[in-house]
Amino acid sequence: MKTILKRRWLLLAVLAVLGLGFVFGCEWWVARSAEDRCFDTVESLPSAPVAVVLGTAARLPDGRANLFFLPRMEAAAALFKAGNVKALIVSGDNGTHGYDEPTDMIKCFTAFLAHTIVQTQS
Repeated sequence: MKTILKRRWLLLAVLAVLGLGFVFGCEWWVARSAEDRCFDTVESLPSAPVAVVLGTAARLPDGRANLFFLPRMEAAAALFKAGNVKALIVSGDNGTHGYDEPTDMIKCFTAFLAHTIVQTQS
């Protein structure tokens, strides 16, 4: 009986190590493959005629603010203001009445640009 339990625990341990190795191996492979395509500053990003801003809701279903929304809009505005991109394509879901990600994103982006213009003119 003890031998069977030891074998099961050993098998479980080996499977856990293999599983963790697979997960961390995939993480390493993705990070290494993308390292020359990830940028930390607007200045280091190469220019492009168009950028796609992936859709996200401003608010979560429970009403809390979505922590991805504002940083994504700030990054898009920074790229546009720096001249790295000449146009933005805003994607998102607007398949149901009352839920319109692209319009919310455009309003936020426009507000960022208007705020920058007001600050520049003051």
